[in-house]
Formats: sequence, C-alpha cells, structure tokens
Amino acid sequence: MNTPATRYAGLVAELFWRVSEAQGIANAAGIGNAGVSWGQTPFTMWSDIVSIARRRGSFPDLHANIISQFGQMGDHEELDQLARLIEGPRRRAGSYRPADPYRARLVGEFTRRAVFNRFDLRSNCAKMTAGMPVLFIVGERLSGKSHSWYYVQHIADVEGHVAVLIDVADMWGSAPCTAAELLGAIADQLGITVDLRASDQVQPDTWPRLLVGKLVGMLPSLPDDGRRRWILIDGVDRTNVTPDAIGLVEALARAAEQRRLRGLQLIVTGYSGALVATPPADRGVEHIQPIDRPEVERFFKDVGDDYGKKVDPPFLSSLMNTLYTGLGTSPDLGMLGNKAADLALSVFGGRADE
Repeated sequence: MNTPATRYAGLVAELFWRVSEAQGIANAAGIGNAGVSWGQTPFTMWSDIVSIARRRGSFPDLHANIISQFGQMGDHEELDQLARLIEGPRRRAGSYRPADPYRARLVGEFTRRAVFNRFDLRSNCAKMTAGMPVLFIVGERLSGKSHSWYYVQHIADVEGHVAVLIDVADMWGSAPCTAAELLGAIADQLGITVDLRASDQVQPDTWPRLLVGKLVGMLPSLPDDGRRRWILIDGVDRTNVTPDAIGLVEALARAAEQRRLRGLQLIVTGYSGALVATPPADRGVEHIQPIDRPEVERFFKDVGDDYGKKVDPPFLSSLMNTLYTGLGTSPDLGMLGNKAADLALSVFGGRADE
C-alpha cells in the first residue's frame, strides 16, 4: 500500500539499514526494541518502527531523531513533507500513558479510540500474554466486537507481540469467504506460503483440518524470535462466511489449544458455535456487555485518574452533556467512542492541532 507512512519507511530504510543505527534512533524516541522485526529487511524493520511511533503518538520525536542523524546525506525535504502528512492535524499535546497498559481507556493511533469497560477482554489479553491460546469475542451486532482490534493491537505493541488482523468485511465484502481463502489470508499476513490446492478425493468435512495441517507444516519458516503472534479473525458471523471457513476457525482453535501452532494464538469475533457453549478453563470467551451511561461515566473518571485530575460530579455532568449533545439517546457505539476519546483528550490532555 503506497501511503505516506510506507513511503517514509522506505526512504529511511535506504539511509539507516543497519540494525544498530535503527535501534539507536528508535530507542532515542522511546520506542525500545519490543514489537520491531529487527531480523527482517530494513523496510520491514522501519515499517514496524514508524507504525509503533504513530500509535504511541511519538512519531514527531522519531522524525526529529532521524533528521538529527541525517547529517550530510542530502536534502531531507521529502521526508519532512511525508512526516507532515503522517502527523496530520491531530497531534496531541498531553500524551496518555496509563500506569497499567492493560487498563488503558484510550488506545489506537494518537490514542483516539475509547475503550469502555471490556474488563473480560482486558483480563483475557493478560491471560493470552501468559500463554492462553484462544479467545472468542461474542456479542450482538454493533456491540463493539470489531472495535476489539484497537485494544488487542495496543497490548501487542506494549508487550512486543505480533498482531495481525483478518477483517472479513474489509477483505471479502459480500463475496464468499471460504476456508482456503481464509487460511491464505492468514498465511499472507504471517509472510509464509501455504499450498492451498485440494485433491479431488478431499471430503468437505476434512478439508479444514487438512488446511491446518498444511499451515502447521510451514510454521517453522517463521522467525524464531520468541514473540507471540496473535491472529484476530473479525466477523465470522457475517453471512458470506462459508461453513468450511467456520470449520477452519474451529480446527485452528483446537490446534492452538493442542499447542501445534508454534506460538500462534487465535482471537475470533462473531463465532457462536459449539466451542463457546461450554468452554474449558483455558479457552477465553468474552461476552460483550451493553454500553450505557454508567460505563461512559466510568470512562471519564478513569481517564481523569490517569491524568491525575479529579472528576467531581458537576464536571462529570458537564462532560456527559457535551458528549451526548447531537448523538441522541441511542448513539452509534463507534461515534460515541470517537467523540468520547476526543473530548477526554481535549479536556484532560490538551490538543495541539496543526
């Protein structure tokens, strides 16, 4: 994808292709070593660094460090232009860093995504960091299942995991999402090649298990870097997901629980089959609860605590009135979350719009 961020990473990779140079620049921006594919190509390495810096809000510091190291290597006008496009008009003045990343209320790029309650998701992600292999996220339509990705990505960044998203709606639209296509998307995200051809003798009920076996056979080609790899498959409740694709999800979950997937861990939204009916203790299941005013009030109080600012009842009432003005009594959860995040950042952290 030819975006300002990818062009920026490509240019920097040509200048600072040595791991030691990249580590020095990243460390100076507070990024550290976690979450970066140091053993991969310079472009992949710098793509990771830029992505992490953007999500943490530290990209301006990273760019300043790169320019300070530029020396006599030439004109950095193009890098500056790309940096302005990457930063956009939404850079924050007050950075948001909760003491415990698992209880973060603001996540995503420039921390502009609000996370209301989701206490089960928080505890289950902590369990996955400790080794739990599978998490299913269950909820009604528009309950916030897809929004889970931003929190999962936040934890992966903090802990140095690799997190990849397989978004059924984005990748397939209304076209059928089959088992072979789903596994192919997973393999592409992992950077490995899997033979997806089926023989005429393959039975439909065994095809998902055979596909998992093909994946398992290629996993030794993944980097032996000790990092956990979280695969989030979002939207298996969509009507275009075929039965064999559901069978693949179930086969992947069983393989993960049998520790056959070499460090891969599975997060699935929208699944409602037998695996969530009576789950064993080592299988995570989050049933998303409705978001109402008490959960939103708790959000503002918690963000205030993270900034060291008290939210008394009159102040809270003012925040809630401002938030719900123009949204109606039953607002779209995405709109509510985005407005709540922007309001919290402007009130508690300040915003430096450029």
